[in-house]
Amino acid sequence: MAPPAGISSGRGFTLFKGLVYTLLVINAGLLYAMASWREVTEQTGWLMILAAFEWNSRGLGHRSDGRRHHVPVTLELVGYALALFCWGAYAMAGEWQDLANATLWLLIAAALAYDLHVPGRYGSWAWRLRNATKAGLYLGVAGIALGWGLDGEWLELWDAMLWLVCFFVIELKIFDFENGLRLKTRR
Repeated sequence: MAPPAGISSGRGFTLFKGLVYTLLVINAGLLYAMASWREVTEQTGWLMILAAFEWNSRGLGHRSDGRRHHVPVTLELVGYALALFCWGAYAMAGEWQDLANATLWLLIAAALAYDLHVPGRYGSWAWRLRNATKAGLYLGVAGIALGWGLDGEWLELWDAMLWLVCFFVIELKIFDFENGLRLKTRR
């Protein structure tokens, strides 16, 4: 089954996604030049996780023999290992804001990974619960980002908001896929 046409299939979305990912690469370069080793390590892990999510979101609705999935699985696992390493380092250093942010992002990533590997039935109670949970987690991340902004940590605020938009790109692809399944089953 081919992926359904939707929000994430148009030329405008492709240009938007390209712009967002280009800004993320520039952002990573800035962080690599200015940030602590923990932030650089964490950023690298999250770039790997996002790359795996992007790869997997392209395959939604396509049958596969599983052989092509070893690259994104490896990227995702190494990314999680780096993110968890930094999570532990934040905990040991008592950097509670960074720890809370990392915890929320890890929970978001777990929910997104579930969505990518086990897409839900659009509109079901489980689908609604998953999306309500993700919305709460995203609001938590946005709250932490706003806290950085109020503290004058503009690079942290920019980084967090850019990551929210990057994950929104993946969320739209999942939504289009699940909505396409709903439309297909109605016919």
